[in-house]
Order: sequence, then C-alpha cells, then structure tokens
Amino acid sequence: MKSNTRIIYVEDEQETADIVSAYLVHAGYCVSHLTTHKSAQKALYEENFDLAILDIVLPDGSGLVLLQNAVAQGVPSILLSAKKSESERIEGFRLGADDYVCKPFSPRELTYRVKALLNRLGPAKDNHTLYFDGLQIDPDHHTVTLNDAPIRFTSLEFALLYTMASNANTVFSRDRLITQTWPNASDITDRAIDTHIANLRKKLNDDRQNPTWIRTIYGQGYQFIATRLDETTN
Repeated sequence: MKSNTRIIYVEDEQETADIVSAYLVHAGYCVSHLTTHKSAQKALYEENFDLAILDIVLPDGSGLVLLQNAVAQGVPSILLSAKKSESERIEGFRLGADDYVCKPFSPRELTYRVKALLNRLGPAKDNHTLYFDGLQIDPDHHTVTLNDAPIRFTSLEFALLYTMASNANTVFSRDRLITQTWPNASDITDRAIDTHIANLRKKLNDDRQNPTWIRTIYGQGYQFIATRLDETTN
C-alpha cells in the first residue's frame, strides 16, 4: 500500500488543488495541501515528505525557492506552472526538479507521473552497487560517494548516472537517456538532458575537456568512460 507515502502539494488555486488532491488520495497517497510559500517552507523544514508537487507562482513567493529547499533535503519534486517556455523548464531542471508539468494538465496524468517517479526511487531488486576508482554508486540506497565523500544527487541525476555507469563505455544518445530515465515524459528536451549532465559533471568535479567520468561524443550523445572495478563480481 502507498498510504505511508507523504506528498506535500503546494497550490493556491483551491479548485485545482481539490481535484488533484482527490486523485492522489484515491491512488493511496497521503497529501498535505498548502497554499502559501510561507506555510510550505515551514512544513518542509519541520516534516518529512517523500515527494513535493510545487506550483511555481504563489501569492507570497516563488515555488523555485521551495524547490531548492526540497532538493536540499533530498525530497524529489515535480514543478507545476502555467508558463510553457523552455527556458523556465530548463531553470527548474537546473535547480533539481525531477519533472515539470505545464498547466492546464490532466490530474490523472499527474498521478501517473507521481507513481512513475516514486517507482524509480524504489529499491532496485536486481541491481548492484557499482565500484570505480574513487567512485561508488549504490542503487539500493540512491547514494554516491566520491573519494569517500558523499555527493547529493536529485533522483533524475542519479538515474542518469546509474544508467550510464552500469553500461560503461556505451554511447547513449539523448533520446535513449530520455526514454530510460523519463519513460512517461514526452516533453523532456535534449537541453534538459544537457543541463542534468552539466550538473553531474559539476558534482563529480569532472573536466569536460579532459573527463574522468563522462565524455561528450559530439553528434551522438554521452559516454561514461571509467572502468568498473567490480565487473568480475557482477
């Protein structure tokens, strides 16, 4: 049952919020609906949530600030906005959003996006921890350590890293990465992938010109180039 899965849902349009909340509750989730930036910020600091659904435009602040708070606490997030510009979506992904939904949207589709995202965060039954020289990627706990220091990744950044690292030296096109990490998202663009790859490189201290981990294959996509140390045990 999903009854223990807690979702913070921040939306100031009451009619929309009532409908969406009803769909989520019917799907078995525990929903905390809040209408202001201030109340949501307080809840994020004081309570534990499994997922955040955040409207960008709020009467007393920006949902992007709430997104940064959620990401800092390791809470996966879905952004909602009436604006449909690519630049705004890219900014949301740059700040750590895991998904982005433009208004008006189908509450049923949003519910399935929630389910898909939470499923990606669930335990990986048949996966194994990956070991590289100085880098360890644990899919069961969604943790990454670099030279014994933990690195915080968003769930989508982790999914991209694990997908490429578990198939080291394979060249992944952007379309293939989108298919394997956002299986239910039709509005993800190549630029969103590039933004997440840039975030991965920054967190891994990877030099784009002389990479240790991720190489750009111009005209084709990206390739994780390190050699696994655990290949003989998996």
